[in-house]
Amino acid sequence: MNRGLACAALLLLGLAGCGVSLVPPDRFGDGRISDEQWPAYLRLVEEKTAEPRSPEKMKEAVAIYEDMVASRTGDFATMLAATEASVWLAENGETPADRSCYSELGIHFGRGAVKLWGWDARPHYYLALALGFHAREHPSKAMALISEMEEHALEARNWNEGYDDAGPHRFLGLLYAQAPEPPSSIGDPAAAREHLERALELAPGSPENHAAMGEFLLDQGEDERAREQIEKALEILASEEWRSRADAPRIRANAEELLKELE
Repeated sequence: MNRGLACAALLLLGLAGCGVSLVPPDRFGDGRISDEQWPAYLRLVEEKTAEPRSPEKMKEAVAIYEDMVASRTGDFATMLAATEASVWLAENGETPADRSCYSELGIHFGRGAVKLWGWDARPHYYLALALGFHAREHPSKAMALISEMEEHALEARNWNEGYDDAGPHRFLGLLYAQAPEPPSSIGDPAAAREHLERALELAPGSPENHAAMGEFLLDQGEDERAREQIEKALEILASEEWRSRADAPRIRANAEELLKELE
């Protein structure tokens, strides 16, 4: 089976959408988008996913990506974009039902992207995130997903450790910090510290890296060092560069919650 057919089979098994239907009037009856129409679809999703992002527009973007993936199952760029958009909604969705649905959609798109182009950090990274967000929404499934999360985060690290402000290291650090320790799972505080320190070394301007390190240090009982990292995250979030970012409120809320635990 070629890569495109393998991805088509995978998507048909698990892809059901998340309650959004956006069907352009000029769409082919058989669900395929013509080569002439393709640029218009690209422009439309670029418009929907532009900053500042909103859940409403991102839902519309994912619905369009579903049409595009169905039309070109072997198109890696489209599959990857669909994965990233779904993961954004899995993290920033407005309801638990949305976050659950889009995390599952991200898993299906992500597995398809890995099949198409597994020697790239991005599909592995977004698949790891989708698995992580799905585990967050469904704690009873978390233990069964941990090994796959680790596998793809390590692959992302191997291909490009600096991607998304050292996102693979940040993810691995939090995974090793939060997972139960052996023999039941892969938890390892020493490895967690190593990955979070590397994330800060690669991307010291990322508030998420400082917040993640602050969370880890807080759990380790290193309160003063935790406070320093959390306050640094809030300082960066107050900068002009970060103030208008769509994900800034989420990161800020997390950092503020961590500070409350130090009071």
